[in-house]
Amino acid sequence: MGPTEIFRPLFSRVLAYIVWAILAAAAISGFFAGNSELRWRVVALTVFLAVAVWLFYLRPSVEISDGGILITNPLRSVHIPWPAVAELDIRGTFVVTDREGNRHSAYAAAIANKRNNLGLAGEVKTFAEHRMNTLAEAGFLSNVRPEGAQLTTRHNTVGITALTVCALVFVITLSV
Repeated sequence: MGPTEIFRPLFSRVLAYIVWAILAAAAISGFFAGNSELRWRVVALTVFLAVAVWLFYLRPSVEISDGGILITNPLRSVHIPWPAVAELDIRGTFVVTDREGNRHSAYAAAIANKRNNLGLAGEVKTFAEHRMNTLAEAGFLSNVRPEGAQLTTRHNTVGITALTVCALVFVITLSV
C-alpha cells in the first residue's frame, strides 16, 4: 500500500548532535588533563552522558507501516498491528489505545505548542489515521482474527545495559 514512514523530532536530533560535540570536546580535554583520576572520571562521565543522549534523544521514534504502528521509546518498544488499534489520540504526545484499553504513548511525538500547533504529534496522528483508513477501505482490516493482532513489546536491553554499565564505571572511577 504505502511506504513505511518514520517520525523522529528534528529538534531532538539537532540537540543530541550538539551535546555529543560538546561531550566529545570535554572527553578529549579531560583525557589530556594532567591528573589521571580526573582523566578517567571525565571520560566515564562523558560516555555515560553520550549513551543517555542516544537513549533519550535519538532512539525514540514512531514508525507507521502497513503492518501497524511501532512506538520506540527510550526503554521499550511496542508494535501495535492495525486490527489491534482502537483509537488514535493526542494527550501531550501521540497516543494509541489498543482494543484492550491500554494506552501506548510515543515519547518522540510530543505536542510543540498546546494552544496552536500540535507539532509532530498531530503530524503522526494525521498520517496514522490516513494509513489506517486507506488499509480499511482496501479491505485489509476486515475479517481479521483477534489472535492475528497481537501486540509485541520489547525492552531495550542493549540501551538499559549500556547505560547501567556506564553509570557503574563512572561510580567506580569516583571511588578509586
